[in-house]
Amino acid sequence: MTTLTREAFFEKTRTHHEMFDIEGFGRIGIRSCPELQRSRRIASLFDVNGRLVDNHRHLRRIYMIIDQCVDEDGQPIFDESHVKQLGEADAAKLDPLIATINLFNGDSEKNVQAGSNDTSESSSETTDSVGASMSVAS
Repeated sequence: MTTLTREAFFEKTRTHHEMFDIEGFGRIGIRSCPELQRSRRIASLFDVNGRLVDNHRHLRRIYMIIDQCVDEDGQPIFDESHVKQLGEADAAKLDPLIATINLFNGDSEKNVQAGSNDTSESSSETTDSVGASMSVAS
């Protein structure tokens, strides 16, 4: 086994995106979430005393869309200025997109439907209940 170098580490952990055909949306890119962005989102969920801030919890799905939906070049489609518009969108119509993001992130369909974060189940090819076909990392 070779020793991990800094360059190899950054190559292995580089963000990436994949394109998916999602029912009701067409072709859309989903990217892995950069660590800095994920850390900022998690930090915004807690107050200075470490208590969960309830008024941020409802933004979880909206921020998933903002942080992970990209065009074919990997550029974000949405930004913070779209929070209100995304919040007013029909939730049921967003479900296929959210399901695809969750599966891309490694959540099994069963765990996504149950609202669990347990990703112990894996498969090499998944077709979710809303018709998005993708490869899921093991």
